[in-house]
Amino acid sequence: MSFNPVFNPRPEIKVLTSKKKQFIYFLVDHPKEIYAVVNIESNLDQNKVTFEILNHNSKYLQDENIKFFFKTLIFITLDLSFNNITIINFPMDKKIWDQCFKTLVDFVDNRIKINKGPNFIAATLNYINFTIKRTKKNHYIPQGYLKSFSSTPLKKSRNKRIFVYDKEKGDLIEQNGNNTVKIENIAFEHHFYSIRFEQILAKYIEPDYYNAIERVLTTQSCTSLSLQDKISILKFILSLYLRTLDSRTYFKELTEKTMSKFYSELCKLKGVDIEARDIKVEYNDLSLRLNLEHMILDIISGSETLFLEIFHKYLNMEWLVLKSSTTPFFTSDQPLILYSKNPIKEKLVGDFSGYIRTISRFRHGLNEDDLQIYFPFSPELCLNIISKENLTEQLDTQGIIEQLVIKSYLYLFLSEDNSDFIEEIIENHPECLKKDGNRIKIEDLK
Repeated sequence: MSFNPVFNPRPEIKVLTSKKKQFIYFLVDHPKEIYAVVNIESNLDQNKVTFEILNHNSKYLQDENIKFFFKTLIFITLDLSFNNITIINFPMDKKIWDQCFKTLVDFVDNRIKINKGPNFIAATLNYINFTIKRTKKNHYIPQGYLKSFSSTPLKKSRNKRIFVYDKEKGDLIEQNGNNTVKIENIAFEHHFYSIRFEQILAKYIEPDYYNAIERVLTTQSCTSLSLQDKISILKFILSLYLRTLDSRTYFKELTEKTMSKFYSELCKLKGVDIEARDIKVEYNDLSLRLNLEHMILDIISGSETLFLEIFHKYLNMEWLVLKSSTTPFFTSDQPLILYSKNPIKEKLVGDFSGYIRTISRFRHGLNEDDLQIYFPFSPELCLNIISKENLTEQLDTQGIIEQLVIKSYLYLFLSEDNSDFIEEIIENHPECLKKDGNRIKIEDLK
């Protein structure tokens, strides 16, 4: 049994909304037969959950079904980041429990403490309560990646520091009288990811990227990369593009503005004349996080045809390493650049009166035509994924740096102080400031 969704799809469950705090679990192979009815008592504020199995169908008590059932409960636990878990009356003997629990312990890197139990009655886990230590700081730009841009000499591995330029303030951030900041103290939010997503990144995505990129940094070329290396790099940079604070803010605005427009059109159909700007829709942060995390996991697992097409497209392009000229590369809180000489593609979304047009002012879609990818590896090197047809449109160092400033959200991360250069770019592109609330424009199609 594995908790890695790259290789295992999320379990399907059906919720009984008419019955308080219960869900019915159906086996995939027997969708019309109830496997178990589970009572759930949860407190998201305290991160506590209790699963009590009220009854189950003994006809399907094969080991694999039991393990998959247990995995379902664990997926719920880790997705919602419950870290105090109680399980009561689970149809599982001690041998199977030991196997399943060891897998969970390994997945969360031994950050589990058993508070009470496990107690068994015959082939039933009667009671267990345990806690999972949750990481408070979730770095949406990985520290391992940022260390390549550190201003600290390479031999000093601890307490690496970096220059951080704040676009809104128009200056470097100071920390304790120093104009550099410890890397561990930047590009993070508290409890930004679920426990499951955080562990998948740390165990399956980031290590493979670091291994692959070591060869690029050594040879300063992509020629030594295997197909699997390129897949690992793509998984890292595409998931990074979607996991940032910038992306979460973008999808929140996109959803809220689109839904406000939908509700406005619905009201007009009912004879109530109200504009979308007068309807406030708030996308719940938990739902936003889960939907984005699941989308990212679907992308890196290739579970949808569209996502496989995206990987196939980029794998068949030219993979080049560009060297900086006079100005070193730096990175940002949105480091993946999707660049095209063409305007950002307008996306059509259906509504009640026909169609509306949603226009993204700052972001290209991953599957748009004629896209070039730029991703800084270090102050000296930058990855470029580009079609042969677009090689004549390839950006130079200054063009890449300009795009880094424009596409960034709030912060730029530098190995040396390039404030003057950044300020000049911002002066020429004032639209790259104050993006919140201005990312999405929705128009009627007349």
